[in-house]
Amino acid sequence: MKEKTIVYEPASITEMQTLLKNNQQILPLGGATEFLQGQIELPISLPHYLLSLSNIKELSEINKTERYIDLGAMVTLGHILDLGEKNIPPLLYSSLRTIASKNARSLATVGGNLALSRTLKTLYPVMMSLDTRVEIKTGTETFWEPYSKYASDEFAEIRKKPYVITRVRIYTEHWSYSFFERLGKKGVLDNETAYFVFLIKGQKNLISDVRISYSSEKFFRSREFEEKIKGQTLPFSMQNIEHILSDSKKIFISGLFSQKFQELIFFNLLEKCILDLNHL
Repeated sequence: MKEKTIVYEPASITEMQTLLKNNQQILPLGGATEFLQGQIELPISLPHYLLSLSNIKELSEINKTERYIDLGAMVTLGHILDLGEKNIPPLLYSSLRTIASKNARSLATVGGNLALSRTLKTLYPVMMSLDTRVEIKTGTETFWEPYSKYASDEFAEIRKKPYVITRVRIYTEHWSYSFFERLGKKGVLDNETAYFVFLIKGQKNLISDVRISYSSEKFFRSREFEEKIKGQTLPFSMQNIEHILSDSKKIFISGLFSQKFQELIFFNLLEKCILDLNHL
């Protein structure tokens, strides 16, 4: 006979951490959309211990400063989108609009979405490009980490232990040019799904910062290529554009792309963005 599932519903962060400390098999759940997507047979298979985060008020709070916005882990993707493009980075706003349906966005939480650290998730390249940080609480510790570190292999062992992402900090610095594109079938995550991100920060005609990333079955971002663009002045000459695009094909090699059509679209989008910069 299958054991019953015990659901704990702490009302505070302190209670939550106590449960994390005392039960190494407990599974935290927010909106549960990711957990349910993994269930393909009925009856649904549940772990013995579940930790519901829905009663912890602090996890649904949103706080904004001049430099960043802090999102509680239980804030839904729909709620973030409803904040509007003027209150969140345009890159984040554009990406959220491509995520599934309104109903799905009303359930999926930002903490749950990031916790899985899957390169096929829409927010993965966005959070990487915006230098997002996450607050992590275990049974005994509280600490902040860059999302890039949290999602890395070096953090894999820590992710196996009971913990909760409690806050997500997204920096709201101004970008002169922001572009996001999703490839593949809407509402489906498969080997045809991919994301392209392009960010430029300019001071007068000088490019002061560049973020270019691509995410599919693999995520990649080339600091080497970004440095080739950083420090240049606008508008680009046609000769300069040709050099930039030529360099890109030496750095973003075919092996990085899971599908040939993705490679073609990547370079087309890159060229589009480079040309767009001449019209800023």
